[in-house]
Amino acid sequence: FMLSLGHRLYNDTLFLFGDLRLNVHYRGISLSGDLQQSQRYSQKRDETYIKVEEGKGNYVYDPVTNTYIEKEGGDYIKKSFLLQDFERIVSRSYSIETRYTKSIFDVNGRFYYVDEKNFSSNSNDVSFALGNGEYEYEISLRQDITEDARYLLYSTWTRERFFSFLPSYQRFSGRIDVNETVEKYNDLIREKRNAYGGNISYRIFLEPLIRPLVGYSYSRIFSDYFEDMNLVLHALKTALLFGFPIKKKGRAESNIELVYRKYNTEEIPYFFTAAEPSGLTRIFRTTISFGISDKTVFSLIYKLEFPPEEDYRQTLRFQTKIIF
Repeated sequence: FMLSLGHRLYNDTLFLFGDLRLNVHYRGISLSGDLQQSQRYSQKRDETYIKVEEGKGNYVYDPVTNTYIEKEGGDYIKKSFLLQDFERIVSRSYSIETRYTKSIFDVNGRFYYVDEKNFSSNSNDVSFALGNGEYEYEISLRQDITEDARYLLYSTWTRERFFSFLPSYQRFSGRIDVNETVEKYNDLIREKRNAYGGNISYRIFLEPLIRPLVGYSYSRIFSDYFEDMNLVLHALKTALLFGFPIKKKGRAESNIELVYRKYNTEEIPYFFTAAEPSGLTRIFRTTISFGISDKTVFSLIYKLEFPPEEDYRQTLRFQTKIIF
């Protein structure tokens, strides 16, 4: 049990915070909780999209819906900026994590909630795992709900629900997913998607790692922008992964992936095909990672993509993962 209170002075703004933590461990059962409250001053914000050289952005403009759609290799970038209006914000966050482990069983639950003016977030994640090394089974249930009204011109509401089942036996591994995603701008449903999919892979070698994969997904898509259109998307995927270690803490992986998408109609709005074009997409991805400790990993990621009926596009990204 731990309680901490404090304050920070930053320029002319006083931040107040409180933190209450609880940890319990008993016969394979663990429980940890965290309750925080803080005060700060926040600014209203807005965003704009800036046109850049073609292929250098990550958004494209759709004149039919008058919206910007996220897409690698686009010709717009999104910029957020703060307005001059300040307001006092009291923020509360709650988190609980429970776990029970015994022999080959492992049950874990994580619950997290943030509540403040103009913003709230609620995440619930429950998983169950069973395995003895030769076989493993994992079931995961998750729900994320976020409501954000911090922007001046609009508010967003998103809800994501996930169910996944991951079985593996010796060199075979599989995955079954059922997902529902709803995204609203103000009261308008920007997109609602119900997706069902799965894949299976086989590890031919472990060192170096060679693993082929095949998968399929079925999605039903709806948007208030196109009320009379109930879209169905079929996606077939095949991939081949190569991986090998670099010295003691590094690793290099290359993945070749083919994705074939087909809609239930020929007249598909650009709103959907911008990110998921109909036809065959070829993707080549290489990742080189190096860990300087057990909690810090640096990665260099290169991706080359050949969409149908478009020129190739490529991205190079540096990424750092730090676990606190």
